[in-house]
Amino acid sequence: MKHDFDHAVKRFGTYSMKWDDDDFFRIITPNLRLDKDTIRLNLADMDFRCAPAIARAMHRVADFENFGYTTVSSAPEYKPSIIGWYHRRHGVEIKPEWIVHSNGALDGVQQTILAFSQPGEGVILCRPIYRNFTSVIQQTGRHVANCQMLYHKNGRYEMDWEGLEQVCAQPENKVFVLCSPQNPVGRVWTREELARIAEVCRKNGVVVVSDEIHSDIVRKGVKHVPIIDAVEDLSNIIMVSGTNKTFNLMGLHFAYSIIPNDALREKFQAGYESAMPTAFALAGMIAAYNESEDWVDQLNDYLDDTIAAVAFVAEHSIVREIAAGRPDASDLAQAAAFGKAVTEKLAKGNETPIQVPGDPDYRKKQSSGEQPFHPTGGSGCVRCRACAKRCPLGAIPGEAPSSVIGKKCVNCMRCVAVCPTKARKLPAPMLMAADAMLKKNAAVPRSPELFL
Repeated sequence: MKHDFDHAVKRFGTYSMKWDDDDFFRIITPNLRLDKDTIRLNLADMDFRCAPAIARAMHRVADFENFGYTTVSSAPEYKPSIIGWYHRRHGVEIKPEWIVHSNGALDGVQQTILAFSQPGEGVILCRPIYRNFTSVIQQTGRHVANCQMLYHKNGRYEMDWEGLEQVCAQPENKVFVLCSPQNPVGRVWTREELARIAEVCRKNGVVVVSDEIHSDIVRKGVKHVPIIDAVEDLSNIIMVSGTNKTFNLMGLHFAYSIIPNDALREKFQAGYESAMPTAFALAGMIAAYNESEDWVDQLNDYLDDTIAAVAFVAEHSIVREIAAGRPDASDLAQAAAFGKAVTEKLAKGNETPIQVPGDPDYRKKQSSGEQPFHPTGGSGCVRCRACAKRCPLGAIPGEAPSSVIGKKCVNCMRCVAVCPTKARKLPAPMLMAADAMLKKNAAVPRSPELFL
């Protein structure tokens, strides 16, 4: 089944924290602009429609017309759905008794801190990291023992192994909160790195809790390794995960901890009473893991294609060469007007040409057809029609996929991202002309211009 990730869900008035709770965000980010035209990227909360199987499961629960107490043990499919997911997706075998329900991933992290450290002791973080880990540590009366990650100029973050050895050797530091993959830098840890982290912590008596809530959203060619698969001695390992981020089910407040070691699990559970799950949460998680694997695959492909398209635009935009420190305040009105024009064209599918900010002579050449401005297929086109299928406005004729209908094309670059032979691209003469204009004008400040 082909899933739709192109049409946004209108979320105003849906009790959404990101879209409806402006008062909350004005407290933590007082300078953030919040209005109906704001594209809200301030929360890790997707705006895609959820997987259809999940929605159907919710409807089935609503049809019960009774919403009494529920427990995870009242749902026989609960643990098998988790076990099956890890078997299929990661090749990892999990035993039912290892699984401990929690109210959320952060709830599992907090319980690890409470169970294996005392107030006043340290909890190790490797910053930059998800800010709520710091909040939980402080709320439990512990303090952060930071082992700052090492940043390289190529944009890659690495573990400071010497720093990790030092911070783990301090006897007051009892718990290490690992984020895998690392949020927000996107670092996916290798099997060898995970084994080394576990060993450094084990020899110093430090319990590792690995928050892997983002683990199923990965780039093509990248493999996430669950820490319980990377480490042989699991005597100090707790893994926290769930469907929350992968399937955008955060509002259901449902996650789990996987604790293979019996003694560790017993101590974790001592005095721990997680909130009862709702029937909606149980049904949603089971439907996600048992019926929605194809949705996750298509989501990852869609996100990867989007990243590729953005990267292509960035690579071929001369703005990146001359726009250090931009945009500034004077740019905002022009950028907003252009964004609005593109949004309206996508929404209405009209053929009104968009006035692209930039050199008037260049626009004149564009409108007269003297200088092509749209990506077309070259000699490498195999007529697979992948570009035509992904074009949101029908600007690529299916019968002639190497061409483009210029009046419809908005240069979203999706066709470039999905072309399997890399035949679809912007014409080289146009790129050369833009490059020449850049070299001639880069020495002096210019108003915002868009060239691709």
